[in-house]
Amino acid sequence: MSLIKVLIIDDETAGIFAIEHLLSTYTDKVVLVGSARNIEEAWEIINKSRPDLIFLDLKMPRGSGLDLLERYPKRKFEVVFVSASEPDYKAISRYQALRHICKPIVNEDIEHILQLYRQKKGES
Repeated sequence: MSLIKVLIIDDETAGIFAIEHLLSTYTDKVVLVGSARNIEEAWEIINKSRPDLIFLDLKMPRGSGLDLLERYPKRKFEVVFVSASEPDYKAISRYQALRHICKPIVNEDIEHILQLYRQKKGES
């Protein structure tokens, strides 16, 4: 079973740290390839590191998470929407998000997302 390459995109440092902290207990399953605080930084990291899974904040100052996804009509990564508000089911469906999670994120969210990712990729 290969490691899942993860990228975290959130304009709030605390949001990045929270996900990093939770992922740190899954070093046998994931490797963090980076974090970005806006969609321009994210664009560069995605094109350089080719992540498998992205935790994507929806609302950011200089462009939304959805603006970023518009740049990848045939994306090779899975996305998990992260927000402080209720899920936007239309966006989840349109962008085929693996899941939407609300802040604050808990360990059970991470565990479930990793299981969903493995199932979708045909790994157990």
